[in-house]
Amino acid sequence: NVTDGYMDWMQSYAENNPQRLCWLIEEEGETIGFATFNLQTEGQIKGILYGVRPAHRRKGIFRDIMRFAQN
Repeated sequence: NVTDGYMDWMQSYAENNPQRLCWLIEEEGETIGFATFNLQTEGQIKGILYGVRPAHRRKGIFRDIMRFAQN
């Protein structure tokens, strides 16, 4: 399953690297989305990969991730 592959990658992405961040979006105990970032110089953050599980798409979750990431 491609979605599970992304989830596995995302979970290992930030492991043991303080320059990398991973946000998990959960609903009722289930991970339904994620966002990964690299910390850059001067406090800047670069978005790397984002995703929302297919069953939870078209509910504004991705839009909320983007909005929150910009703040």
